[in-house]
Amino acid sequence: MIDSRPVLVNTRLDDPTADHVIGELYRRGVPVVRLDTGRPEGVTLTVGAGAGTDWRGTLRTPTRQVDPQEVGAVYHRRPSPPMTPPRTNGISPPPRSGTA
Repeated sequence: MIDSRPVLVNTRLDDPTADHVIGELYRRGVPVVRLDTGRPEGVTLTVGAGAGTDWRGTLRTPTRQVDPQEVGAVYHRRPSPPMTPPRTNGISPPPRSGTA
């Protein structure tokens, strides 16, 4: 019996090895959510806590949406290196108004 819970694939968008794995998962009817945590443009994670240990959330990519509690497996292969915020001459930009 095939597990129908989605597999979260964390890799670069141009990873041909992951493409083969994802293709096989699709062939087997397993849903896939692919993202690159090193390039998080268009990816959001919303979480909320309830009473006790209950929590809920949604992970959204530009093409998919999944409840993190429903993820059956994570394939962490080769995400891009994390992006760093731009700096000016080694000095961080001043804080925005309304912040300390």
